[in-house]
Amino acid sequence: MISVGILTSNYYPRLGGTEYASYFLANALNELEDTRAAVACSAMKEVPKGYRYPHPVYRSKRAWKATAWLAERSRLRMVKNEEVNILLGQNLLNGGLQGMQLQQKKNLPLLVASRGSDVQVVSEIGYGEALNSGQRTRLIECLNRADHVIALSSVNRADILEYVPVEHKLSVLPNGVFLEAIRQLPAEDYRAHYGISPDEFVLITVGRNSAVKRMSLLFQAMHNLRDYPIRCICVGPRQQILSEATRLGVASRVIATGTVGAENGSPPPYARLINLYRTANCFVSTSYVDCFSNAAIEALATGIPLVVGRKHGVQDVMQHSHAGVVLQNDSGEELTAALKNLILRREEYKSHAQDIQNSMSPYTWSRIAQAHRQLYTKFL
Repeated sequence: MISVGILTSNYYPRLGGTEYASYFLANALNELEDTRAAVACSAMKEVPKGYRYPHPVYRSKRAWKATAWLAERSRLRMVKNEEVNILLGQNLLNGGLQGMQLQQKKNLPLLVASRGSDVQVVSEIGYGEALNSGQRTRLIECLNRADHVIALSSVNRADILEYVPVEHKLSVLPNGVFLEAIRQLPAEDYRAHYGISPDEFVLITVGRNSAVKRMSLLFQAMHNLRDYPIRCICVGPRQQILSEATRLGVASRVIATGTVGAENGSPPPYARLINLYRTANCFVSTSYVDCFSNAAIEALATGIPLVVGRKHGVQDVMQHSHAGVVLQNDSGEELTAALKNLILRREEYKSHAQDIQNSMSPYTWSRIAQAHRQLYTKFL
């Protein structure tokens, strides 16, 4: 029996890349034969005490100066109660550091998984935890101490190797996607709801308008394409997006939906978000870096192509010839040209929607969990 103890700070129903991945990986591992998974996480005081999970979750308690001690006790309790024989630290600077403590105390094999933000750096905008010398030191120690390191993509792998040459103990395992669940969600075209005419080419992007997301690059390209019937659905905090769209003169062509989250308390995939993807002609991300986008792989699972940058790890799964475009220079001119090409070839790309969707079959959560299990067996 493989018993995995997943270590993370935040956890579902808080939502983010790490929370999403940890929750669904734990579920998928528990569905495999001779495998079980439990999670140790922070207190998350906004989550009701009686919140029910489909697998064992050890939420620590808070008590002023004793919070760190209580969190460690919670992790030790998980190891004992669940007879954990392998540790998985999610995020090198959170779960990875927690795992180092347990590795030393319990002599358990420790696998650590980078989540991108822990190793990514964009110096020109001051982005990256590793810009802090103390964090960088802890990051390097975690990579050296771990028995194995998991990267989400080839881009993430290259970032890790900038710190420590750990090629001998480094694997690439991406996040998964719920392909069948997405296929089964009832289709709803939102064009009429948002006043989008049939001839308009619709882009969709997901995320906050933070510095690393670089939304200005997308809006500049939209301005360059002002002679084309083009609209952009922006999923994320409305005010952040509209202020930037107004500054660049494209607000009338931007549909800011606000954040799309849980529906009736259910976990992703969210029906509204999936149908927003289906309404669009392509998904666009202009972030400086993105080690592996859950939003992008969900978009592919609905059958629409992507436009992403060269520092985007999702390119690893863009195997179909019509899965989209990877920008090489990340310039406004290159993005404008890529979008113009997609507009002119929209019917061709639309005819390959089913092929694009089918190309996601190797990346279901079930298959990703099987790949994790196969890796774990090497350490037991």
